[in-house]
Amino acid sequence: MIRKSFQKPRACTADRAPDSAGPSRADRPRVGGTCGGPAHRTRPGRPAPRAADPPDAPRPDARHSRRQAKIVPVELTLLGTGAPHGLPRPDCPCATCACALGPASRAATAVLVDGAMLLDLTPGAAFAAARAGHSLSGVRQVLLTHPHEGPPVEVPAGVPQPARVPDGRELALLTGHRVRALAMDAPGTGYAVTGPDGERLLYLPPGAAPAGLEHVAEPYDTVLADVVGRPDALARLRAVGGVGPATDVIAVHLGHDAPAGAELTRRLTAAGARAVPDGTTLPTGPAPRRRGTGRRHTWRDAAHGAGAAAPHPRARRGALGQVGGGRAAPGVVPGGAVRRHVGHP
Repeated sequence: MIRKSFQKPRACTADRAPDSAGPSRADRPRVGGTCGGPAHRTRPGRPAPRAADPPDAPRPDARHSRRQAKIVPVELTLLGTGAPHGLPRPDCPCATCACALGPASRAATAVLVDGAMLLDLTPGAAFAAARAGHSLSGVRQVLLTHPHEGPPVEVPAGVPQPARVPDGRELALLTGHRVRALAMDAPGTGYAVTGPDGERLLYLPPGAAPAGLEHVAEPYDTVLADVVGRPDALARLRAVGGVGPATDVIAVHLGHDAPAGAELTRRLTAAGARAVPDGTTLPTGPAPRRRGTGRRHTWRDAAHGAGAAAPHPRARRGALGQVGGGRAAPGVVPGGAVRRHVGHP
């Protein structure tokens, strides 16, 4: 027969009457619970109960708490990514314009920010927004970055008249966006846009770079610039901290001076930028990583192509610089092709 021994719980000593030798119950420190006794102390690993706030204590803003919990990025819709004259350029017999057919063609650059602000009004902006699945009915501000040549662009119905912000001035919209005009070293105005939740966007006009830059406290989340025409603009921004490792640099204002096909991808990747087709909608923030690799698109991916296999790291190069010259490395067959083995990365 098994006997079970029960131990009577000890009473809380804090509820007893104070004696002359020890401190009174009011003078004893509170550790947790209703008193400072061992029976009411907080268990190890659990935080002590929070004391009630006084009635007159200020309460945090509910909107600010939700904003800290989840930051909504600024949504950018690139209605066009080409030069002011577009790509292909009319009456141009160059090879780039001849190859700019179908998805390779680009309209003049125009950016729709959160459906509330339009940067650069271009011909056919309403139809370009409709093809991208958006509408210009919610646009509250239209800003121009550079002088437009030729006849004036027709403003769609319901869209406010375009304007330009003087250099150094700041514009606040009712939607919560803030726009600051930046001086350029060429005719035009750049705009630094800050979203309602603090997301930062930098948009530069074609053929221009920021002038008189000072140190930037925090890198921009997304930069839209003429990377092919003015590659020194990125160098200036990196020197002052405006472009960091996580900044998504999108090449815009692409004309017939830019190379076509894989050469454009290789050049942009070497500069730390990328190009997207017209009608692309993307959030501000770091560039997306390649699926299945866990890393960003690098110059090696541009050199070998998106679906091509990279050469074996121990493969030797011949006299013409081709993989497979001389003695072939393990896993590599003559001619440069990589033999696929089971479990080969």
